[in-house]
Amino acid sequence: MALLVSKMFKHVNKEKNSIHAPASAGYTVFTLGNQKIFQIDTYGRSTRQDPGKISQSVQIDESMAKILIEKLQKTFDLK
Repeated sequence: MALLVSKMFKHVNKEKNSIHAPASAGYTVFTLGNQKIFQIDTYGRSTRQDPGKISQSVQIDESMAKILIEKLQKTFDLK
């Protein structure tokens, strides 16, 4: 599991890029103390030993959400 934070988030140039296989995913929103968190969970493939188990989790707080929204709007020319 990972909490994304702005001071540790940077653009990386990669030479090899590929599109990954689609994955089942879900999200949850919760508050811990006074911090609201948006969490995305992905699940392993159906052929996996424990297919219903969470494979990856990424947590986003409000400051990181603002950065991601800005980056997504710019990348995809969204309004």
